[in-house]
Amino acid sequence: MAQQTSFLTQSRRSPRFALVALAATAVIVGAFFWESHVGFGKRPPNLIYVASWPASRTAADAVRVQNVNETGRQSEIAKFEIERGQALLSRAKTPQAKASAQAHIAQNRAALAKWNDAHTVAQAVLAANPARSITQSAPMPPQDGGPGQPAN
Repeated sequence: MAQQTSFLTQSRRSPRFALVALAATAVIVGAFFWESHVGFGKRPPNLIYVASWPASRTAADAVRVQNVNETGRQSEIAKFEIERGQALLSRAKTPQAKASAQAHIAQNRAALAKWNDAHTVAQAVLAANPARSITQSAPMPPQDGGPGQPAN
């Protein structure tokens, strides 16, 4: 009768011991690879986009662009407030609440018309006198041998 031995009493040269050692090593190495690619608690990167402007941009260029951005932002706020007023109107149960919601909507429709007009004007001003982009070269100052200029 063949003698049965437990796993712990087998020889260290046993194929079972080799398979268990290889499997344990593969699990540990695999966990490191998986963590490096997937991540256990890795947060997504926080990307920040910054507008790139040339050094030759003037203050007037910046003001024109800021006017377009601000009028567009105010227009979006007015649109949001109109939607909010419509939601309030749909939930209003009393005549006072309905009147308040309708007044809110009317006030913000007037603001939306004002900001849309201002946005259109600001865009026209910017289109008529665009800010220099990075692809447009700035005019070079004359070479007069002054400070910071090479002498001819």
